[in-house]
Amino acid sequence: MINKCEIEINNLKTLSDNRIDTVISDIFIRYSQENFSYLNTVLNTVDKFHKCQILISSLIEHQRQIEDWKKLQETIHNVSIDIIDLRESFSGEDYQKILQSLEYDWIIDISFRITSYTDFTEFNKIIRNEQVKNEFEEENGKRNWNKKLSDLIKNINQLVDECPEPEDLKPRIESIKNFLFNLIKINNFVIFYLDGRLKSKIDDLKEDLEKIRLILGDYIDN
Repeated sequence: MINKCEIEINNLKTLSDNRIDTVISDIFIRYSQENFSYLNTVLNTVDKFHKCQILISSLIEHQRQIEDWKKLQETIHNVSIDIIDLRESFSGEDYQKILQSLEYDWIIDISFRITSYTDFTEFNKIIRNEQVKNEFEEENGKRNWNKKLSDLIKNINQLVDECPEPEDLKPRIESIKNFLFNLIKINNFVIFYLDGRLKSKIDDLKEDLEKIRLILGDYIDN
């Protein structure tokens, strides 16, 4: 752009002195306007990419939150399925088999996995995103899920401890089944909440993607 301007100025040698100043002024005005338009285009492009950079950071954060919400949802969902299977295995009067299921499937496996989302030391090992931690802990505090689940676990464990022999289960089996049913109900409330958070974050991510697409529409189309 500047070279073209210099060429035009050099061509002024053929003009008379009284015309040179006027023509030079016109040349600089015209090329300054063209350069300003070009500079403005560059600045607009830089601004677009800066906005995209902010949106990409937001998108990455939402993606991380989605991963943790989904991980938490799957953990609790799988626990609920195993509790249902355990409860259904209580049909019949094979108390030896039922007691073995309680001692191994319940105490060693299921109850331990429940602590992954009721004990915040364990919870922090599987959930990394601070926003997810804070939101879940806040909701947990409002709903008192932790205490309810922990109390149910203690009640079931106490009943199992009172059954050194299979026949000891007979007067306690219905209470254990009721406690397990209540565990499932609470887990369902938690899963319902997690479904909402997951959907909300997916919507946020889609919104970020749409904003990026609108900003970069011309570049994507080209």
